[in-house]
Amino acid sequence: MTYFAAVYGAGLAGCAIANKLLDAGKSVLLIDPSLEINQDMTYRSQVADSSRSGHASSHIVDPVPVLSTSTASDTEPDNPGLSASVRQTATPAALVNPAMGRYAKLSWEAEACYHAVLNRAHELTRFSGSENLFAETGVLRPAINTDLAENFRGALDAHDWPEGWITWIDADAAASRVPYLGKQHGALLLNKGFTVYLDRYLKTYHRYLEHKGAELQKEVVSYRRLSGHIADISEQANNKKVTKRELLDDNDRWKSAAGSAHTSSDSVRDSHATYSSPAHTSSDSDSGKAGKITRSDNASSDTPRFQVGEHLVAHIIVAAGSATLDFPEFEGVPLHRVKGQTATFEADHDLPWDTAISAMGYILREGKRGIIAGSTYEHNQNNTIPTEQAYQQIIHKLFSIVPELSGRIVKTGQWAGIRVTTPNKLPVIGAPAAHLGFHMYTALGSKGLLFSEHVAGILAGHILHDIPLPHDLDVNRFL
Repeated sequence: MTYFAAVYGAGLAGCAIANKLLDAGKSVLLIDPSLEINQDMTYRSQVADSSRSGHASSHIVDPVPVLSTSTASDTEPDNPGLSASVRQTATPAALVNPAMGRYAKLSWEAEACYHAVLNRAHELTRFSGSENLFAETGVLRPAINTDLAENFRGALDAHDWPEGWITWIDADAAASRVPYLGKQHGALLLNKGFTVYLDRYLKTYHRYLEHKGAELQKEVVSYRRLSGHIADISEQANNKKVTKRELLDDNDRWKSAAGSAHTSSDSVRDSHATYSSPAHTSSDSDSGKAGKITRSDNASSDTPRFQVGEHLVAHIIVAAGSATLDFPEFEGVPLHRVKGQTATFEADHDLPWDTAISAMGYILREGKRGIIAGSTYEHNQNNTIPTEQAYQQIIHKLFSIVPELSGRIVKTGQWAGIRVTTPNKLPVIGAPAAHLGFHMYTALGSKGLLFSEHVAGILAGHILHDIPLPHDLDVNRFL
């Protein structure tokens, strides 16, 4: 079988670029070991681990009453928050929030990004017939100190916010919006912001792509460039200057991570697996110069360049979250892993607000009593095990923002995953000049949902029509 593109990774980025190519009438092979092909879309209430922007392990936990913010040891043998078996699924929810950081900056191409992902959410809702994929909750950003209040007020004029997107409300109005808020000095209210329930959303997306003609494959297979050859493990070991045993250990680690997911907000699922790296040929290196941004030599071709398993493909697109760092074609790209952890809770009563809260992280609502809280930012981490230390940070932040919840919620789950970021905090897309047709789409960072659809459109335009990539996104800006 011949395909226009093979996409490694079926998280937010992988689904979005696959969809754009299908809309253009192209054939797509979507590869991810965690795909649940031909499964029903019933939401599983069992709690599990992590997000789509990187890989993570999943941990079902027993309900734990949350009575205080006292600390506990990560290695405590009876720690109920870290017990139980492993299961793989997406983090339960993520937030689309165009106001960035303590200065509430308008995010990159916010209007185009926002409408692109909102339109996709509506399209998936129509396809599924379900109303529980997302909720237009808006976002409340309480100013928990006077400095933040000053910053937030200044954001109204400092950035070119679209009309009606953002307003400043006083402390009484904020407390009316979210009755359980603690002390605050007013808040920014973003009318344009919404919560996405990722597990249901992505499973629906997979069904939608299959309905449109994508071939979904769980098995992660080797690839090779047709002008080269498949290097065996011994040759790879020589090229990487590591031992055969070290390479096998690394591949085993990828296999153990396959099927995992990542927190919001990288919302891209990993596709780590054993594969064989193609040899570099003169035709690869002579056809482009590293660092040249507006080249026109790797797009719009339907001619197969690669063999992926038994298939021939013109383009390979790696949208595998943090696993993307392990593909040797992208060596030298300064991608940075950031671990994120979230937790879910259930209150002992119906909660009187629906608005998403962004303060010291995020607090999202689901149903009448559900709460999703996160996320941590743990730099230079590649460990995807949820920890008690992170959990204590999460509930400390939660009770600082909504103190009336203390003693009235039960922990139902904890997630950990890896985000990928870049120095300019923007995604990385395109093919390195030395590896034509071998594209990456990663580094969605904490804005994975917001960026996913619009950036996929930019990458699709480049691949299909040779439209130059923006300098701020092109992988070759680093090479």
